[in-house]
Amino acid sequence: MTGNPLKIKDFYLFRHGQTSFNVEGRAQGQLDDSVLTEVGKEQSEAIGKILAGKKIEILISSPLRRALQSADLVNKSLKVQVLEDKRFREAEVGKVEGLLHSEIEDKYPEKYRLWKSSACEFDNIACFDGGETKKQIRERAMAALNDYAENSKYKVLAIATHKVVLEQILIALKAGYIEVKNGAILHVVYDNGNWIFKKWIE
Repeated sequence: MTGNPLKIKDFYLFRHGQTSFNVEGRAQGQLDDSVLTEVGKEQSEAIGKILAGKKIEILISSPLRRALQSADLVNKSLKVQVLEDKRFREAEVGKVEGLLHSEIEDKYPEKYRLWKSSACEFDNIACFDGGETKKQIRERAMAALNDYAENSKYKVLAIATHKVVLEQILIALKAGYIEVKNGAILHVVYDNGNWIFKKWIE
């Protein structure tokens, strides 16, 4: 056989479980102070049970504590190697990290409106001082996915990541925009250079 070998890979990306900052209504960003609640731990264990039958070969995680906590709990069912990859970290939102969403809306109403608006997702304009644009988030997340799709030996991968990252991956895949809930699992397939949205798994 000549030419490049066929590459078809399954990716199961999930948002970490509920955290202390989620409950308080705070912007987490890349702060590492937020930890899983008891509900978040249960959600993570439930993800593991769902993925246990998917023949996962590797679990990749954002290095942020809440994602790693979820990954460790998921891995109780998977029992595979866990790798950290900073490209799957949550959005960097600069000076508003750690603030209540209500505080951000009060202090920076226009920037908050743009951040929450679908129009912002296609702009290369930072919404908060010191933060990333959604385009930058989308580009780093897709670069990471393409790296694992093209250059890793694994055919079935699980990834522990974050809300905005998952939302931007959906946009990159032209799969629409939804607000991703804690514990949600996204199944996408890489098929010889093409990304295919399969479904949300509950």
